[in-house]
Amino acid sequence: METEHTKQSELQQTTSDNSFDEYIVDKALLHPFPQTEFQCEHFVAGSHATKYRQVRQVLLELGSRKHSLDKLHISVRKNELLIKQKEDKLAKAEDPYEKELLQIELDDCFLDRGQWQKRVDQAEIEIQYFLDYLKRTCGTLEETDKFFELNDEEEHKYWIARLAKQSSVDLLSTGRIQSGNVDAILMMGDEDQAATLNAAIRYAGAIDSGMERMKLSAEAEIKYMEGDVPSVDYLEHLGEQEINKKLLKPE
Repeated sequence: METEHTKQSELQQTTSDNSFDEYIVDKALLHPFPQTEFQCEHFVAGSHATKYRQVRQVLLELGSRKHSLDKLHISVRKNELLIKQKEDKLAKAEDPYEKELLQIELDDCFLDRGQWQKRVDQAEIEIQYFLDYLKRTCGTLEETDKFFELNDEEEHKYWIARLAKQSSVDLLSTGRIQSGNVDAILMMGDEDQAATLNAAIRYAGAIDSGMERMKLSAEAEIKYMEGDVPSVDYLEHLGEQEINKKLLKPE
């Protein structure tokens, strides 16, 4: 049988749930969710194979975000002016339908204002992440300034490194370089083709060796969990030479 105490408890729980829901939804609406610093460093700048191109990509991102931020500030100013304009009209309006329509338009302006500010915050956070990256990577203003200039030698190195990296991924995943990368490599000179293929094979071998080492480490951990040989002692006993023997052992 439902008692008065039960009804009050259910009401309190409902009120608590509603407060939780409203708080989370309202905060999610206005809270900035920029790209993370990790994302900016490793998947924006780090998507390129050389420091030269990484820094230039960051400079490109900064220019793009600064333009967006300036446009956002203009949108904020327009929004504030619209709010003042509609508030003045609303104060003078006498027709009830006109007043209601103006109030709706005013509510819409307030809704937009929150979103404009959210975007401003996101842009400012991301700009700071990229500036911090430049400070860590280049160190000085003079060193950073060099990357604004196109460097033919560095551009040359970049395309060899990029195609080598992409080809090494092909080799690891399918055992052969895919047609798109082969086509791009063939567009270069003979020396560059050889350098790219050599780097791709070496890069793929280095990754494969690293994966084999992780595999051996994982096997050691399993032995430890099974109560066989402790993982650290097992790896120390195995030693570098034994690891290399396993890496070179034919399938």
